[in-house]
Amino acid sequence: MLVNKRNVKFGITDVVVFVICAVFTVGIFTWFAPCAPMAEGMYMVCHWAGNAIASLAILLTVISAVHILLSDGKMKLGVDICILSIAITAAIIPGNVISLCAHSSAHCMELTKPFTIVFSVLTALAAAFDFCYYFIRERKK
Repeated sequence: MLVNKRNVKFGITDVVVFVICAVFTVGIFTWFAPCAPMAEGMYMVCHWAGNAIASLAILLTVISAVHILLSDGKMKLGVDICILSIAITAAIIPGNVISLCAHSSAHCMELTKPFTIVFSVLTALAAAFDFCYYFIRERKK
C-alpha cells in the first residue's frame, strides 16, 4: 500500500518542499507571469516559455503533495529525485530551451526568468536536502 493513514509521517523538509513548489506555482501565474499578449492578440515567444514553466510548476506542486502523503522512506527518495530533476529542467527553460523576448527590459527578462531560476534552485536544494535526510534515515534502519 502506498499510503497508510496511520503511518503517514512527514517532516519539516516535506512541508518546505511543498511550500516552495506552491509559491513557485502561484508566482508564475500571477506576479511573475511572462509578457502579456500584444495589442493584435498575438503572443510573444516568452508566452510559450511561461506555459512550459507553469506546467512544470504545477507538476512540482502535485508531486510534492504526493511526497507528503507517502509513508515509505524509499519511495520518498524516488520522489525526491523526480522533484530534483523537474526543478533543474524548469531552471534551464527560460532563455535556454525556449527563447524569451529580445529586450532586456521586458517583463519576462526582468521578472519571470530570475524568479524561475531562483525558485527552481530553491526547490532543487530543498529536494536534495530532503533526499539526504531520508537516505540517512533509511540507512540507519
